Amino acid sequence: MGYCPSMGDNVRERLITILGIIRNNITLSLFFAFALGGGAAYFFLGNLSYVENIKDKTSSDITIESDVSSGGSTEGTIYADIAGAVVSPGVYQLPAGSRFVDLLGEAGGFSNDVSVKWVSMNMNLSKVISDADKVYIPFDWDVEESSSNVIQSYSLGSAGPDNPGTNAALSSAKNAASVNTSDSNSSLTSNGSSNTQLLNINTASKNELMDLPGIGEVYSQKIIDQRPVANLNDLNERIKLPKSAVEKIKDLITF
Repeated sequence: MGYCPSMGDNVRERLITILGIIRNNITLSLFFAFALGGGAAYFFLGNLSYVENIKDKTSSDITIESDVSSGGSTEGTIYADIAGAVVSPGVYQLPAGSRFVDLLGEAGGFSNDVSVKWVSMNMNLSKVISDADKVYIPFDWDVEESSSNVIQSYSLGSAGPDNPGTNAALSSAKNAASVNTSDSNSSLTSNGSSNTQLLNINTASKNELMDLPGIGEVYSQKIIDQRPVANLNDLNERIKLPKSAVEKIKDLITF
């Protein structure tokens, strides 16, 4: 008599078949899931690397442009001319962006006969100098009451045909000083004697001494410190007056 499978055997075989199908489906699903996940990760990481490269290049470009931009204001040189009451007047080469104090340092600083009062009132040592600037520092005897305002206008600026105002102001200042000197000497007679009372160097006040042509605040104080003096030669030996100042005051003073 042959074997006849029971109902339990049939159910078991069907369950085994169904479980096999489910297992195959799960395996296939996991395979596709891993495949898709790996592809997505590769795509994402690849794009991320590309973006980082672009950011690095952009950052590098920006840095270079920034360096060029910031360096443009300091690179190069300028030339400036300084004259008047300085130790070494002349034309000097300076880095672009230099200030007046830098030019003054190149010229050795102020000379002993600089107009200290004018410098302290009108000079801006922090002013930035431009190429082809002309700087004139007044001597003590340059600063007369009638010309001090004119001198202020040409202390710092570009000279030459592109800026004739500087030369015009300088000419005006010199003319004003010349007129002032002429007026002070107008009282002299043809033989050189004076119709006005001579100023006694040994007794005059500081303000009276400052009124003499070519004698400003610095020299008037030096005269007071060195008094008494015997004569013009003695005065000149002690004070070291400029020759032009001596010529201006010799017929206006006594001792």
